[in-house]
Amino acid sequence: MNFSYSFGLVSYILSLFVLGLYPKVRILPVRFDTSFLFHFSAFFLLYLFLLDRFKKKMSSFFIAVVIAGLIELLQRFLPSRTPSLFDFLYDLSGIAAALIVGFRGKETVFKILYSFAFLGYIPLGPGTLSSLTFTLLIYLSQSFKKIYVWQIFMILLPVAVIASQKAEDLLGNDPAICVIDEVVGMVFPLMFLEHDILLYVLAFLFFRFFDILKPFGIKRVDKIKGGIGIVLDDLLAGLFALIAVKMVIVILSQAGVNL
Repeated sequence: MNFSYSFGLVSYILSLFVLGLYPKVRILPVRFDTSFLFHFSAFFLLYLFLLDRFKKKMSSFFIAVVIAGLIELLQRFLPSRTPSLFDFLYDLSGIAAALIVGFRGKETVFKILYSFAFLGYIPLGPGTLSSLTFTLLIYLSQSFKKIYVWQIFMILLPVAVIASQKAEDLLGNDPAICVIDEVVGMVFPLMFLEHDILLYVLAFLFFRFFDILKPFGIKRVDKIKGGIGIVLDDLLAGLFALIAVKMVIVILSQAGVNL
């Protein structure tokens, strides 16, 4: 397995520790307790990533269980967190479900990830549709005031690197079906913008502009092989989109228009 996959896997594990030790984690935009869903899905993916990396069921199972246990153990030393047996059981349930899925099912899971729930298979503008869909989801989710965009970015970035690498391994260099990179690139500017429909529209339009035309060296980054290269050019497009939106805000403020 190449560097991109290993980098993504290590980053994913680190993101689980950060979110597991952070005082408040609100990723899903619903009012009821989402801890089961988060723990289950996070460790479901962790086991499948480990299985794909090491090709050994029991070794992957052991590593995933140890990581789950360490996160809960470290919470004992933080005043803002309390270890939870239920959280650990949620982790185990996700690992157990992934163990059942096994080698055959993991390919379907990867397909769902890199195609962003199969939106990548739409023949016309799959990248545009995927980034637009996710922008709308983030906007609507924040209306619940139960979502932290940076936490979504933290967990989605390594997943995008891993899934993009898997897509390239299976389908060739930067396949059009792989759109999770456009999704994670779109999340980047949204982390730094106020919850405002006009700002979100501007961010989306600028992101698609920079992602499609690839100016300012983005095209050169796009030629980097592997999952890191696939994701990195979209992150740069997201960065330039953020800069462009901030410039528009400054220009309009000088003209007496506040966004």
